[in-house]
Amino acid sequence: MDVTTEMISSVTPSAADCLSPAPNPYRNLIFELYISLFMLPVTYLPYPVFRGAGFLKYFDVSGLIQFYLLVICLIHTGLSILEMFKYRFDATISDDTLNKKILHKIVIFFWIIVIIIPIFCFATLPRCIPKQDHYKQVLYDENPGISIHVLCNTVVTAPPLLDPVFTPLMTLIVTAMLTAATIIPYTFLTIWRKLDQLSKHLSKKTIQLQKMLLMSLFIQAVIHGIMLGAPLIGFIYAIVFVLPYDSELSG
Repeated sequence: MDVTTEMISSVTPSAADCLSPAPNPYRNLIFELYISLFMLPVTYLPYPVFRGAGFLKYFDVSGLIQFYLLVICLIHTGLSILEMFKYRFDATISDDTLNKKILHKIVIFFWIIVIIIPIFCFATLPRCIPKQDHYKQVLYDENPGISIHVLCNTVVTAPPLLDPVFTPLMTLIVTAMLTAATIIPYTFLTIWRKLDQLSKHLSKKTIQLQKMLLMSLFIQAVIHGIMLGAPLIGFIYAIVFVLPYDSELSG
């Protein structure tokens, strides 16, 4: 028996390894159903305003609540992508290395943010919903050409950038995005180097196939990052350069 055969045959997975679950495939489906059926957001460019025109409008659900649910769906969509990377990372890196310990701590930090964001959103609702009525009224008064729809209960508009609730929330969301932007390339490069090391023991076609799968996963993550990050950048841009910032709006 050669060295390669001995190395492969000496590795025996535990029962827990064989029963480990795959990444949750339903988070993206939930996001698609929510955005296309329940919320169906309508924008009023160039203003950072969303109106829920989906199924929830028939129950007069507050636009702020609909927006918070959208944020939670977006976060869990990103979480499903990160789980796929971590799943491949754990399958490839079996040793308890420093890279694995570092990744584990970063993932825990990301999970903490994921838990804090919905708690923060709904804990601040009693303060934010009355403020939304004020912000929408001032936005309508300051911009005569804007649609009267912005005064609907199903509409949400961005508060001032330094709002005591909005600023921490945006900080948490940006922190989550930066953490995800750290995890994805970190796992990608670590797995890629590990595949290069395994090229001595596995066939060239097997390594190429694994690298192609890894690259397709990375491209998928980049596309999601652009699609989720671009609206956030545009949202913040509209807050800074489009919304009126006088004492009345900030009051």
